[in-house]
Order: sequence, then structure tokens, then C-alpha cells
Amino acid sequence: MRENQRHGVLTDNPLLAASLSVNSAEFATELPAIDATEHCILVLDPAGVNGDPEIITVISHTAATTTATVTRGDEGSVARDHPQGTKWILAPTTYDYIGQFTSGTRPTVDIFEGQTIHEIDTNKLYVFNGTDWAPYGAGGQLGYAQVVADQTGITTVTDLTGLSVVVIVATSRRIKISGHVFVLQNTSTGIPDGNFQEGATVLGRLGSDDLSAGQRTVWDTSVVLTPSAGSHTYKLTASTSAGTLDVKASATNPAYILVEDIGAA
Repeated sequence: MRENQRHGVLTDNPLLAASLSVNSAEFATELPAIDATEHCILVLDPAGVNGDPEIITVISHTAATTTATVTRGDEGSVARDHPQGTKWILAPTTYDYIGQFTSGTRPTVDIFEGQTIHEIDTNKLYVFNGTDWAPYGAGGQLGYAQVVADQTGITTVTDLTGLSVVVIVATSRRIKISGHVFVLQNTSTGIPDGNFQEGATVLGRLGSDDLSAGQRTVWDTSVVLTPSAGSHTYKLTASTSAGTLDVKASATNPAYILVEDIGAA
């Protein structure tokens, strides 16, 4: 429940730091029923009259009653004793705003569906969807590169010019690498092969065909991976078993590589 400025005072005399049951006459009118699928964030002593404010989470409340079950010392605050008459308020806390974290320090407690964070190591926005931190935006794109010019004379395994991307992968993520390349087999019959690679490591097959001289084909496929967290350089490579191979690309038919974050591993 998030409806700012609902407020009241504690009737506990006092509310002890270890208590997980909180009492207030205003709970009967200001708090709705809250069950296991819901929660409500309250700030105790928001003005810091008797010490630092404490943030608590109401995890259970029966409608029209004056007692609530809570967790204490949430969102980095510290549970402490509060005297009778201490004010409480439902107001925005720092977790309601976009916080800055890294992919390895995302919040794991006191999180709520719709909470948004900025990851400073990946420079991306993530939103908690109830079960997972998902990238915000169209498709969770991590990296993209395209070329609009031909590359000719390929024989042995060759990096495709301009079709390499450096991406930052967060902790425990599943990614998809997609490639689109139009190739022409030259000179003689051969078997051209295309791969997704990281360095010399082949990550998956981009394409493989048995083509006569002058025949063309389009490689358009993807590979799904769960890489380690950190920086990765992904690329497309091509070769042919005989003759030579050309990559054909133009402004209206670019060759490209696309890396996307598709969810939790």
C-alpha cells in the first residue's frame, strides 16, 4: 500500500526494539487489510524527536483493527525503543526513488514490485517485477553493431569486420546473442561456416551450408548463454572449406550482431 501522508501515533508504552507487533488507534482507520501478498512501509519518529527515524514494514493487518505485525529496522534503519505517542507516517523513503547500485549489490530485502534502480557498472535501469530484477526498456539490449559494406575473400576462420561488441553482463543473467549475415560462396563449391565466438572460443553456430560457386544464403540465428558477470567481447566469424566467401551488406540489408539480457539465469 502506498498512499502518502497517512499518519498516527503509537499506543505501545513503550514499543520495544524487539517487538514485531505494533499498536496504534489510527491503524483501525488508516491501514487497510494487509495479507501475505502485500506490505506497507511506515516511518516511526519521522522528525527524529527521540532518535533516528526507523522504517518498519507492515506484513499483516486485519482491517479495522489497531494492531499490525511488522518487520523492524528496514531499509538500512535500526530498530530501537519508541515511547508511547511516537508519531508514524506513511511517506516516501529512499527506496521509493531510483537508487544507485552495481550488478553485484542489487537490493535483496525490503524490495517491492515496480522498484527501480540504476546499475552504475552496466549503466542500465532495472525494475523489480516481483521475482527478478529485469532490465528496463526495449528488449534489454546490452550491445549492438552493424555493417553496411561487403567483406570479401574470406577463407580460413576470420573475424567479420565491425561485427564485434563489448558488453557488461550483470550477475546471474541469461543473455541472447543474435546474428544476421548474408554470404556469397565464390570460386568453387564449398561449405561456409559462421560462428558466435568470444576470443577463440566458439559459443554457437551462426550458420553452415553446402553451396556451389555463386550461391548465396542468409545466416540468421541466435545463441543463449549464461556468462559470468563482467565484461565480455562477442563477435561473429566466418570461413569456408574451399574457394572464398564474401559477406554482402548494404544500408538496406545490414549485417549485425545483437546482445540482449533476457532474464535471470
